[in-house]
Amino acid sequence: MEDTLTSTLPSTPDAEGLLTRSHEAGGARVAEMVPYRLTAGQYYAMIDADIFPRESRVELWDGMVYEKMAKTRSHDISAAKFIETLMPIKPRGWYLCLEASVTLDARRVPLPDVMLVRGQPEDYHEANPTGRDVGLVAELSLSSLKDDTGPKLAGYARASVPQYWVADLLGGLLMVYRDPIPAESRYATVETYRHGDRVPLWLDGVEIARVAVSDLLPIPRA
Repeated sequence: MEDTLTSTLPSTPDAEGLLTRSHEAGGARVAEMVPYRLTAGQYYAMIDADIFPRESRVELWDGMVYEKMAKTRSHDISAAKFIETLMPIKPRGWYLCLEASVTLDARRVPLPDVMLVRGQPEDYHEANPTGRDVGLVAELSLSSLKDDTGPKLAGYARASVPQYWVADLLGGLLMVYRDPIPAESRYATVETYRHGDRVPLWLDGVEIARVAVSDLLPIPRA
């Protein structure tokens, strides 16, 4: 088990980004290579130091850095529809952003497709918003649907993100998750909306508007 291993982790990774740890097996000490897990602070420091190309779309998950997949035309269309629809109805004191980082915990800094964040962008000059600063996170899913409704959903719930939308661009569905239960890494309220439906947008426990799904998602191709 993990807690029986004797760590021999150095302070920095080797050239391949891996570390060595060892454990006893059959009376002999066996070395194995394990990933070097970054903290959110280390990740932000790497971004500030231009370790990643400026055009890269990277995020931190479970201490590992991942590059998001290239956008499809359906993704671009839906992102534009989200902005066009939500911008006029968002109340004062909230701002809308695309692909901005949010710090969920010490090893998770995702780059969600759409967010509604409390305050103004200048409020986060020194530190990125956390889950409690966000009113809505939305992920626009094609090949990432399994992750967005699995580990990403659990991570957002643990961080107390109050409202999480997953747009299934292939199926033409909008899955809405509200009322997080952080200790259980899940949401208490789960609803699915289709073209022709109107989805409620909640902020600070108040329904502020109802939005047509067709105003957010492109019509799926047959």
